Amino acid sequence: VPYDKMAGMMRSLDMDPALYFSGESSSEALEYSRVPWLEAMASMGGGSVVTSKALTAHLAFRTDWLRSKGSLKGMVVINASGDSMSPTIPDRSVVLINENDKRPVNNGIFFVCYGEELFLKRLRVDKSGRVTHLISDVDGWENPVDPDEYFEIIGRAIWYGKEL
Repeated sequence: VPYDKMAGMMRSLDMDPALYFSGESSSEALEYSRVPWLEAMASMGGGSVVTSKALTAHLAFRTDWLRSKGSLKGMVVINASGDSMSPTIPDRSVVLINENDKRPVNNGIFFVCYGEELFLKRLRVDKSGRVTHLISDVDGWENPVDPDEYFEIIGRAIWYGKEL
């Protein structure tokens, strides 16, 4: 494949061709990407109404790792509060969300809007691909999703961190 064509394809995938064609080993050419850290707060409990997309800071992640999880565009970091997803995701964690990954997956953890509140929950999905329940890890409680209530998947949770 000619270099120009390969470089164009790589750029369309948010990859830097110079990194791959520089002759440096991957350990010498580590690259980091800044991911926006938003004010939005996901509840891991009773629901959160903090929905601001205002930027508070950035977190840096290795670009090669981020790319392995999806496109760099659409990655955001949010705060999560509550204990219903414990021990999987502890209270006051920082969670990386891939907003490009909205396809519901049974047992996957997603950042969702249900009614007027934001949640970080495990999903129960039926065979047709419809989300039927929001699940808490701490006690296995399953909240049925009312088909008449507003429901939107904002993105899939792919990483968390917590300050000790």
